[in-house]
Amino acid sequence: MENAPSLIELLKRNASGDLEALRRQFPEAAKLFSTERMLGPEDESAIPTAENVSGSGGIQPGRPTPFPNRAAVIALIETSLNTIIAEMDALTQTIRKTMKQVSRTRFAGAIVATIAGGLTSILALKFPNEVVQAVTAFVAMLGGITTVTADQFERAPSGVRIASAEEYAKLVEARSKVELIELKIARDNIIAISRRDLYAMLDELNDYALTVKRLQLA
Repeated sequence: MENAPSLIELLKRNASGDLEALRRQFPEAAKLFSTERMLGPEDESAIPTAENVSGSGGIQPGRPTPFPNRAAVIALIETSLNTIIAEMDALTQTIRKTMKQVSRTRFAGAIVATIAGGLTSILALKFPNEVVQAVTAFVAMLGGITTVTADQFERAPSGVRIASAEEYAKLVEARSKVELIELKIARDNIIAISRRDLYAMLDELNDYALTVKRLQLA
C-alpha cells in the first residue's frame, strides 16, 4: 500500500496541525497524505541500487538509492510515531485500570463463594434446613452478582472484551513494535532503510492506527 489512510485519519483527528504542516512541506507527496487507499509501490528489485548501477555515480555501496517522496515517508512516520505512542499509552492506562477493577470484583466473588461453602456447614449444625437453604441462596446470589459485574467491566458497550488479558497483551506487543520502528527511524542516517522496509513500517503503523481506532470506538 502506497499510503496509510487509517494513519492519516488518526493524525487528522489528533494531530491535524502536524498533518497540515507535512502537507505544506511536501506538496509533491499529496497522495501519501490522502485518506484514500492507494496501491502499493513497485517492487524494489526494479529500483537501481548501489550494487547494480555501473560507474561511480556517488552512490554509497550497500545503501538504497533514494526514491521520490522518501523524505516525506520518513517525516510521516516520525510524526505518526508520536501520536500513536501517545494514544497507545492512554489506552494502556485505561485498560489496565479497568483490568484491576475486574480482578478485584472477581476476587470478591471468589471470597463470597468460599464463605458460602463454610457458612453452609456452620449453619447446618444449628439451624433448620430451610434457613440454611435461604442463606445459601442469598450468598450464591451475591456471588452471581459479582460475576456479572466483572463481566460488564471487562466488556465494552460494543461487546468487545476490551479489558481482557488478550487485548492488553496485544496492545503492549504493538507498543513495543512501535518503539522498534522509532529506533530504526532514528538510526536511518547511519543504517539507511530501504524503500520496501519504509513502506512496511508505514503499513504496520496503519494497522496500529486501526487497532487504536477499534479500541477507542469499542
